[in-house]
Amino acid sequence: MSLNWQNLKNNRDEILKAEIGSLLFNLGKTHIGIGNWKNYFPNENSSFGSYKDYYQQNYFENELNQVSLNLKDFIFNSDILINGENKKWAEYFKGDVSDSDIVEKVFFRGCENVNSGIDKGSPKEQLKGKLWVSNAFGSFKEEVKKDNFDNKRREFFKNLHQFLEENNYYENPDWKHIRKFVIKELKNWYTHLLSDSRMPVNDVTLYDQAYMSATMFKAALAGMMLETYESEKYLENPQSIKWQILGIQYDKLGLAEKGLKVSHISWYKETSKKVDDEIKKLIETDYTLGNEIYRDESGIYFLVPEDVDRDFENVKCQINTIFKENFGDEVYPYITFSKVSRGIMNLTNLLKKAKENFLKADNSLKSDLFYYGGETGICQVCKSRLGKKSKGDRYLVCDICRERRKGRIDKWLKNQESETIWIDEIADKNNRVALITLKFELIEWLNGDLLSSLLTRDENYQKWLKNIKIFLKLFYSDIDILQIDLSQLGSTITPEQKKRLASKNGLISGIKKDLGKLQNFLYEIRNNGLKPFNKKIKTNAYENILLELMSMFFNSLEGLSKKINELLNDNEIVSVLNENDINLLKNLKKELEKNRIKIFILYLTEDAYNGCKKWRENFDDYIQQIFFGSVVGTDFEEIIKSSLNTIIDWQNEKINWNELKDGDIDLLSKLLLQFILRKNPSPARLRRVWESTQEFFEKVKKEILETYVAQRTKESFKQKVPDFAYLAEDKRFKDQQSYKQYFSIIDPTPISWQFIVPTSKIIDFVKKVQKLYYKHFKYVNGKLPLHIGVVVQKSKDPLYVGIKALRNIRRDIKEWKEIAKEGKNILPDLECYEEVLEQNNNAKDYYSLYETENPEYDFMLLPSGKGVKKYNSTDSFIIYPNTIDFEFLDTNSRRNDIYYKNGKRVAQLKKNRPYSWEEFEKFEEFKNIFNGKTALLHRLVSLIYSKMEDWYCENLNDEREKEECKKSFSYLMKSTLKRIKKQDGVDVSNIFDIDNFDFNEAKKFIDMFEFWHTTLKEI
Repeated sequence: MSLNWQNLKNNRDEILKAEIGSLLFNLGKTHIGIGNWKNYFPNENSSFGSYKDYYQQNYFENELNQVSLNLKDFIFNSDILINGENKKWAEYFKGDVSDSDIVEKVFFRGCENVNSGIDKGSPKEQLKGKLWVSNAFGSFKEEVKKDNFDNKRREFFKNLHQFLEENNYYENPDWKHIRKFVIKELKNWYTHLLSDSRMPVNDVTLYDQAYMSATMFKAALAGMMLETYESEKYLENPQSIKWQILGIQYDKLGLAEKGLKVSHISWYKETSKKVDDEIKKLIETDYTLGNEIYRDESGIYFLVPEDVDRDFENVKCQINTIFKENFGDEVYPYITFSKVSRGIMNLTNLLKKAKENFLKADNSLKSDLFYYGGETGICQVCKSRLGKKSKGDRYLVCDICRERRKGRIDKWLKNQESETIWIDEIADKNNRVALITLKFELIEWLNGDLLSSLLTRDENYQKWLKNIKIFLKLFYSDIDILQIDLSQLGSTITPEQKKRLASKNGLISGIKKDLGKLQNFLYEIRNNGLKPFNKKIKTNAYENILLELMSMFFNSLEGLSKKINELLNDNEIVSVLNENDINLLKNLKKELEKNRIKIFILYLTEDAYNGCKKWRENFDDYIQQIFFGSVVGTDFEEIIKSSLNTIIDWQNEKINWNELKDGDIDLLSKLLLQFILRKNPSPARLRRVWESTQEFFEKVKKEILETYVAQRTKESFKQKVPDFAYLAEDKRFKDQQSYKQYFSIIDPTPISWQFIVPTSKIIDFVKKVQKLYYKHFKYVNGKLPLHIGVVVQKSKDPLYVGIKALRNIRRDIKEWKEIAKEGKNILPDLECYEEVLEQNNNAKDYYSLYETENPEYDFMLLPSGKGVKKYNSTDSFIIYPNTIDFEFLDTNSRRNDIYYKNGKRVAQLKKNRPYSWEEFEKFEEFKNIFNGKTALLHRLVSLIYSKMEDWYCENLNDEREKEECKKSFSYLMKSTLKRIKKQDGVDVSNIFDIDNFDFNEAKKFIDMFEFWHTTLKEI
């Protein structure tokens, strides 16, 4: 069945208007005087107390009127017609106080509640001191300033009015352009404000909340316009709204590898960005299908309506046309969709398959590539067209690639102060350049698993696990509980004893009667357990809402327990009871006390409960948000299907409560508590994870690379770039011009970044990157591994060789266990990097939890399969260390040495690579020791190579012979190193284990020599 694309096209402007309105639904939170913020700014005026008052008490309308009557009329009198509902545009700004069913149900309940409810959870601590924004991993980003509240809101309205007026949009609005303006303004404003004043959800900015909620809403509206299978249910059941992720995948790193020269690489980099931006325009504004949620070296990804993949051929053709027009038939994408779900964790499945998907590209629009260019062979840049050598070319180049290079030169002449496009201007005094890749291992974060090492609430895990088990067993199962028979209690008491007890007989009968009432009360609660939370339920004794009845049940349970205690402490009554009676009462008292709990829904998930209560939802809806919202589309789903599948209705996302068994309750309780206490993988949170890593790379660029500045003169340019010396005479050439001495191979993405710097800058760069990393990721050091790969080559060698080696040295691991490391005192003390606000708010308690055999929180699905515990130096923990690797390409084939297995190099002499950052610190000590002692160093290296060749024993089959070889080598090296310490004053005991200097230590020695002598030429 085809989708109604014409209807979507006809409603494009209405969807854009709805998106713009939903982006601004949080305007009330930009008032400094609402309850969330006023305690942090006590001297500021408060006009209203709740963000809803901004709309309900006409502040919104009045502020618009003060700016411009035209602006007020534009928002309050413009109509918006969606799905047959005609409302004023202003209603789409009002969120949950709107009188539009579409806004209330589809936007707020179906989209914003999913995003915000899963995102924040129910944190209990208010921020101490000041309001401040953290990154996704708990580190300080900025303080929230008062100037970003009311003054900024009024400034936004003024700017909006000016924009609309100058472009005549009051009369003839261009909604694409208006949307672009609003998003740009909001991003510059909302990213500096918080959505919540509680710790640790101060990583949630207003922009995070608004952008993802509006994106989900836009895609849902597109689904309604397309008339997908499920969209007709959206108004009836907002929690049925689901989405897909659309991925347009192509190999951007592979495009960079085509470059023979920096100018070619630059063209491919800029064209990739242009292609992504054109696809973004196509999806977001031409079709209004959804919005971009992720972009990296594997492509660009969008959140779109469910089921849109079944009729996507026309859009697919337009995407392929964009590639054809920009890349000239060199590359086409693979267009793919994730499974349908309520979140975006399926993104990781697309990312994992990207490499194999590159080979499945749709080449249906591809034409004869050999139409262009020369006559002597295949172009060595694009490898698609015939090329020839021309003046200044060392390689075969086709006319198109030559023209692209010329265009880059013209652009460089206009921006000579920016990063250079000439590799010889980057080369150091030894005519070498360093190609560097920075790569985060991010998959375990993007699939949501490692979010289980971050807390929203710091609670007593075992206590609350017990509470949830008892709660489910009591109220949401058919398991017999409190079924103790008291019918024979006191049956052996004689008439004479009864007479002597007098009124005390009533205590015995009262206990019997109260137990019966309690059992009936429990039966009534179970029968009404799926009534809406806000609905009063009439029982034999009470008429209250469900959770109030549950609280009364526990009060009754406590009252009965007190009566039993009173009886057991009364010697006169006890004296007439038989042993069975006393044991029966003791067992009952024990059973009652065991089942006295706090209702976890109220104490741990107050926000979720209040939301369900407000929208007249029930316990099933609560579970759908807390439980199913966290498992569908994740690895948890597979675990649950293998263990709880018989009690779950996956299609309707409901649990068959009457089928619960004890084992089911144990697993379900464990999962529920994990989803309540941890930071959950909401769409906004996952977006913040990759934004935090991408922002880090951008800071590396700004704070480190852009400080690498050199001076260019006519003479220096002619000398360094002789093939293009004629450019120095161009009238546009600037003499005595400073320029940035680096070049970006690809733009920074959330996962990686590649660039070229002078080889002489390597050590300075590594130190500064480490310092910046510790500042931004100190609380997750050891579980957010950053790998630094360095490839050094001669500046005259083909650049594509180095770039291909750079792809290898990225070290793409398959599973995190390949790089896992376990031990005590395994992380450096980074307290010196903590900010006062971080310390005052105990950020470490929420973020610095690591996997261990003896966890505080027995959470599931972490990379090691173990739970987590707050880090300390005395317990053993599992970490995933930051690493660094290097290679000098003395020959083109040397790149084949860069191959990894289980996280380490395969080549025998290089098996210690990569080194952890802590191990790499020893490299500098090595340089300090041997600086000025080159002859001695060479003798040692020659000795090691010689004896390793003589005695290397890894391939020997005889274990005794192997052990003898090891001992001989170790003894020789031990005696040699002790002798040079005595004779030459060279002590390497801080770097190497001299008493056990085995082949592994020898390889470390050679690596350090290779790094300083062969690669950097500094020793």
